Amino acid sequence: MLIRDCTVDDLELLEECMPTRGTAAHASFLARQRNGEATYLVAWYDGKPVGSGVIRWAGDRDPAIRAALPGCPAISNLGVTPARQGQGVGRQLTLAAEDRIRRRGYTRAGIGVGEDNLRAARLYARLGYVDTGLRCASRYDYPDQDGVLREVIENDIAMVREL
Repeated sequence: MLIRDCTVDDLELLEECMPTRGTAAHASFLARQRNGEATYLVAWYDGKPVGSGVIRWAGDRDPAIRAALPGCPAISNLGVTPARQGQGVGRQLTLAAEDRIRRRGYTRAGIGVGEDNLRAARLYARLGYVDTGLRCASRYDYPDQDGVLREVIENDIAMVREL
């Protein structure tokens, strides 16, 4: 598996293999990378994207969490294709993000996980992330398999790891 920063040449294959169903999320993450706000990592296996994640250099998207954890970049939007879940892709993406964070001189990393996402929470705990006690609700629209826009409200746990 190869993990590298996203490029504009990756967008078409990303959309094909990890469809965002019209939200243009991949392009949005790449634009944030180009602006220096983020780094958009993509995991590749046999020439195809199998996972991705974003490093938000300014910290968590929630202002209260960002204020409580100053100078703590946040790893967000981690996703792995269904066929590759449970095969270490999420772990490798998280470790690659931590490496980039460390190389920029930061000493800790934050990550959010939905309260109902026990599998991801267990992974982050195994990697050394601890619950900060901070919580937030993320609201976003996501198109379902039929293209119908659905509002999602995710209750998130903010976790942090000393690097």
